[in-house]
Amino acid sequence: MNRSLVPLVTVFLCLWLVRVTAAQLTKQEVTKGVHFGPESKKRFVVGMEIRAVGGPCQGLYGTIPVPTDWPEQQVSILKEDFTHHVQSVRYRQLANGIEEMHVSIPLLPAGEIAKALVTFDITRATLKTPADVDLFVAPRRLNRKIRQYLGPSPRIETADRKIRRLAKEIDSDSENIWKSVQAIFDLVRKKVDYRRGSLKGAAAALRDGRGNHEDITSLFIALCRVRGIPARTVWVVDHCYAEFYLHDDEGQGYWIPCQLTENVSFGGTSEVRPILQKGDRFKIPKQRKPVRFVAESLTGKAGLGRPHVTFVRTLTRVD
Repeated sequence: MNRSLVPLVTVFLCLWLVRVTAAQLTKQEVTKGVHFGPESKKRFVVGMEIRAVGGPCQGLYGTIPVPTDWPEQQVSILKEDFTHHVQSVRYRQLANGIEEMHVSIPLLPAGEIAKALVTFDITRATLKTPADVDLFVAPRRLNRKIRQYLGPSPRIETADRKIRRLAKEIDSDSENIWKSVQAIFDLVRKKVDYRRGSLKGAAAALRDGRGNHEDITSLFIALCRVRGIPARTVWVVDHCYAEFYLHDDEGQGYWIPCQLTENVSFGGTSEVRPILQKGDRFKIPKQRKPVRFVAESLTGKAGLGRPHVTFVRTLTRVD
């Protein structure tokens, strides 16, 4: 072999070994948490259409949350559709991974319609149950970002006496935290029947013995938090489910999903609808109280007309 080629061959071999080792380490790490399952691709149109009724509208300013990346979800912008009325569009990062689109429209003449629509390509994977659930332990030494999911949230009343009393009655396996969380999951589904209806919260669902998908999910989250297990709401299109947080035997943390209504599952989910937000206690600028979900908004200056807004969330399937 040409002596001049030896260093190059050595470098390539070293790089190959590094890549193989890294791939093996990644695979080992993945086996401790949830596994990514089959992927589904969607197109999601988000935005607003505003019509000036009764006269011109001035100083319109709209906000709308948009989907963003999560470990199981990748998001990219495919197309933007803005009418000439739109002066500016910018994206703003809020806490807890929330991204908002901000739209400014200085003037909208009477009878005209302004549009600000964005089409997103979204790839979302299902999540499979971890291979070895016995290695999980109760989380310790939580950072501030995770500790926020131990306290109260709107409609998740962790200080409610009945909720706290029920949390104490749940059978707990001190040596197997997975079974302890599953006991909470099973008890909530036993105590509360699913009923369609308006949101009333965890405490009211426990009191009445029935609730909608948000109420039941909120009760599970409240009980987890009372027992010292961080938990949060995952919002998808027209639905929500829960995630709880555990450590593995090396102290690495994982968010693990469970569905208490619809496609019921514990430790994984077959959900492929786009994730809109994760969390249930968001602080919004200029609002005193936190909200459980970041919603759309539109403001404007007083004028002759009034804006009639339609917030758009249209989901289509690609694959």
